[in-house]
Amino acid sequence: MLPWIGKYFLRPVSVKLPSINKFLLLSSIVVFLVVYCAFELSSCSDRLSECYHSWRSVWRGSDQEAEDRERLIPQFASSDKFAVFPVRFQIGRTALLFFDRGSQQSRLIVDNAGNLFSPFLSLDSKRLIFVRYVFSTSDRELTSCSLATWHCQVLVQTQNAVSSPVEIEGNTVVYSSSLMENDYDRKHPYRRNDIYFKGSRQEPARLTESGYFRIDSIAASNERILYSAFNGNYRIYSIDISEISGQRATSILIPKSLENHFYFKEPTLDASISHDGQYVSFRQAETKPGGDYQYNLHVVTFDGTSLYVAKIEGIAGSRGIFVNNAVLFNELFSDRYKIKSLSLSNGETTTTAEIDHSISYLEGLDRIVLQIDR
Repeated sequence: MLPWIGKYFLRPVSVKLPSINKFLLLSSIVVFLVVYCAFELSSCSDRLSECYHSWRSVWRGSDQEAEDRERLIPQFASSDKFAVFPVRFQIGRTALLFFDRGSQQSRLIVDNAGNLFSPFLSLDSKRLIFVRYVFSTSDRELTSCSLATWHCQVLVQTQNAVSSPVEIEGNTVVYSSSLMENDYDRKHPYRRNDIYFKGSRQEPARLTESGYFRIDSIAASNERILYSAFNGNYRIYSIDISEISGQRATSILIPKSLENHFYFKEPTLDASISHDGQYVSFRQAETKPGGDYQYNLHVVTFDGTSLYVAKIEGIAGSRGIFVNNAVLFNELFSDRYKIKSLSLSNGETTTTAEIDHSISYLEGLDRIVLQIDR
């Protein structure tokens, strides 16, 4: 309605009117706008967040809430008991949706002092690791929580960007982090990403010095760390866990590019590996009619033999997580999330859960209170 008002009433008026008539016209428009806004606000009294996003979309010409959901959808963690992924549930607030796969019940992990991202679930379903961005500061925290007590400890605290933590043993994690650097004229700062290691009793150590433009995700099997990165081209890299001595990294490592296994001309993101190291999954762009990209989920053997492709039916999909004899992933639709399972036995994809992503639904979920030691 407001663009209509501007089109017909607020454009320059070429007809000369007496000053009093101009004043009355403008006054009438102001009164109308005040009454209109009051009516709209009164109808929003019990759904302020939804109304805020709706109004912001009108002025910006886009649906910011939908954009946020699509930006967050690649982040997904799962085990045989639970699934976790970040959701935008209030203005400027990101929480973790904690889904019990057995009871099909959802709860919300909310931190009143920060936003939560990049969840990881331990293989035994006992620990949740995530990244916390503290409000009003540049602090980032890598936090590990017991699912039995929701008692948490901060593993890493830094002002650098942090993402994609993976546990390779209890309280020993590998993650991506980046330092801010300047180009040759020191006027255009940018980030270069590398892999870091944090032992239970050690300070964080840098494992690589590759300075990737982007690291999408990190995964681990019994024998190796696998990650996908972009440095002018798309590659999947591997680091043998045996090269990490005991509780700490002894030196800078040279990751092995698996381009002989996987060579990609199209954008390829979010690599994952099964716990036994036999299978790899990744999201790869495919051109749709009209020229847009659709990132479908591919499953291959570690030597690169293609097995299955899960075509994304909704707006976008997450990374794949290997759980038992399946690959679990989250898919975003206009009104809900669908958690799906792709069987490694026959390639069949089934929907295991559907979760409403409206703000009103998320705000009504029971909340998990964290106890964080710092």
